[in-house]
Amino acid sequence: SGAQNTTNLTMGTRFAAAATSTGRPILTQLAGMRAAASMWIVLGHFMTWPRAPFGTLIDRGCVPTGSFILLSGFVTHYAYHGKPYDTRTQVLRYYARRFGAILFSYYATWLLMIALSIGSCALGACVVPGAEFGILPSVKEAVESFFFVQAFEPIWPYFPNGPAWTISTMGLLWLLYPKLQAWLRRPLQARPFALAAGAAIACQLPALLAFFAGCVAPGLGKPYFISTEAGLWMYHFPPLRLADFVLGMALAQALADGRGAPERRAWAWLADGAFVAVFALCQLVPTDPRSGGYPMRQGYE
Repeated sequence: SGAQNTTNLTMGTRFAAAATSTGRPILTQLAGMRAAASMWIVLGHFMTWPRAPFGTLIDRGCVPTGSFILLSGFVTHYAYHGKPYDTRTQVLRYYARRFGAILFSYYATWLLMIALSIGSCALGACVVPGAEFGILPSVKEAVESFFFVQAFEPIWPYFPNGPAWTISTMGLLWLLYPKLQAWLRRPLQARPFALAAGAAIACQLPALLAFFAGCVAPGLGKPYFISTEAGLWMYHFPPLRLADFVLGMALAQALADGRGAPERRAWAWLADGAFVAVFALCQLVPTDPRSGGYPMRQGYE
């Protein structure tokens, strides 16, 4: 679901000479990056245990999932940064294109999962996560999911379609994009890398605050430890993912201005090296031994 974006991205390993209908080059590298991230997420959900020798890497599926929020900011701005949003008609046209790309699959899955839940629970085996909590909680969550607001109350699992929280999280960011484009126009055009650096730092602030909260006030939790609840809030809560989206926008602006042309070998090595470094860190950094029965959502993760 997080992989649904607004531009045509095709498979390949080089910067394509072809152009989109807007005249901007097609970024074929993103297709490979999204394919790797999607495979990582699928393995995390469906691969059976034991998962050696890459179990630690596969279990950290929050990393590729979070990358789709950054990519959403990148691809959205890359596709729409040249369009004005000065009138209501222009904004509504953007909303129709952005949300129209995902509404059918979103609601089709919503209906399918509710039907599956009703059928399985009637047979005494509620197979849809979240359905086992009862009728009223399920109805509440289904209504929240219908209106794309389930991520504003971070819980797990969501009913009826758990992974759709990513659409809820990004929905607010897509709604804000026309305003973000206007508010950030000057720093985006003048200093996109400075804006990207600031956004990258802001991305980490919720985690750092949660990590050190127990040191300042023991009642807030263990020292140097992020609880499952805090982890879900900073992972799902839409306002806390705004910095990720802005980081993607800033990098897209730098590319559109020619400041980070991907045919330059230095940028290619930097991108490939960063990609390998992320995989290595996720595999080699050990799980926090204090995490209990559900690591990857608590501890120093």
